[in-house]
Amino acid sequence: MAYEDLKCISLEDVPLNCKCRVNFIDMDFESRIRLYDLGFVPESVIVPKYTSFLDSTKAYYVKGTLIALRKETGSKIKVNLLKEDKA
Repeated sequence: MAYEDLKCISLEDVPLNCKCRVNFIDMDFESRIRLYDLGFVPESVIVPKYTSFLDSTKAYYVKGTLIALRKETGSKIKVNLLKEDKA
């Protein structure tokens, strides 16, 4: 399956069930390392799956597991949207 990179946006802005690839994390060193340990490393494919009732957190499918992040954290993770190539 081939994918085409579209544009760089924050992870928080990715619509549910749309694949994206981590580009970089705009946080301090310790926070970046914590996210790396959870699987949010550059080039990882992430899929937003669920959002909380009050829209304060979102659950993401990453490396075979669901991980919830606060809105503030998701906004500091920059990703490229991926579009499935139909050809």
